[in-house]
Amino acid sequence: MFRGGVFGAWCWLALVLHEARSLLLSGHTHLESDSKLAAHQKPKAPTVVIGGFGDSGTRGAKAMLDSLGLRMCSKIFEETGDNLPTAIGIQEGTREHIAKMLANGNGEVSLKAYRNSKADFKAVLEAQKQGVAQTYRCLDDDSEVPWGFKNPWQLAAWPVTEFAFKNETKLIAVMRDPRDVCTSEGDNSYMDYLCDAVLGKRCRGERDCYSFWAKFHASFVDHYSSAGNVKLVRIEDLVMPEPTEQKPRASVKCLLDFIGLPSNAGAIKESLGVLHEHVDAYMGHHYKASAFQRFIRTTITRFHSDPTVQATMSRFGYDPKAFHLMQHDVPIMC
Repeated sequence: MFRGGVFGAWCWLALVLHEARSLLLSGHTHLESDSKLAAHQKPKAPTVVIGGFGDSGTRGAKAMLDSLGLRMCSKIFEETGDNLPTAIGIQEGTREHIAKMLANGNGEVSLKAYRNSKADFKAVLEAQKQGVAQTYRCLDDDSEVPWGFKNPWQLAAWPVTEFAFKNETKLIAVMRDPRDVCTSEGDNSYMDYLCDAVLGKRCRGERDCYSFWAKFHASFVDHYSSAGNVKLVRIEDLVMPEPTEQKPRASVKCLLDFIGLPSNAGAIKESLGVLHEHVDAYMGHHYKASAFQRFIRTTITRFHSDPTVQATMSRFGYDPKAFHLMQHDVPIMC
């Protein structure tokens, strides 16, 4: 009886292990086939991707476009609205690959510069294809309504994404005053991973962040201002004015026309009203910054030793001497 029980137990264990191994092998095969499918077959191109430096306002832009009809995957990080399948921050090695491409290209944000690092380019390309394929499957909808997703890091990955999908995909890059971005208490991953690569030196603190912000965006606009598949928007242009004013409504219509979504005046006004509720968190007022803190930040940018900082801020319509919006000089700005 005892021997039979042991023998039976061993038989049962052997059967369980065999079934478990079969399930694991089956699961691995499905994962591998999904990976190969995403890698070797061009996935459905997204209409638009939304990116920008951390804490630049991509969450607000995404929420607005979502409410105005842009189809998006429901698999998101609830706190930030970031698309989970294309979240570069949780992909193993992807941020490091982008940093290497920037470093090897002397901080230049362009396809030519990125392709100097062939292995890194290929790794990011495969990750993007897989993420996009998973995002499209998440939609579970074959309609022709424009669709897309939002991750701040999609801005840094844009040369790769554009290569993957050519003119089928567009980019909306969300801008924000660098004095708000560089003093953020939220997502600082751009600074952590890319600043050294762009500036070619060890980055330290707020001053270097301004130089990094300036060089990155100046390079980006220099290479993509005539591409036709990129639009920029200052989050302040959507948040600061009253929703009834013409300027923010024109900016939203510009974005909708760019994506291919219909414009509805009432819906636009309502979506701007939601953004305007956060007016006290912009233009130096985030985290309840004091007047003295705002003075220190404007003093740094006003007298910054790197001339690129003042030049780029002025180009994008951010007054280096004060928290004040000026007329920008960027043709692709909505």
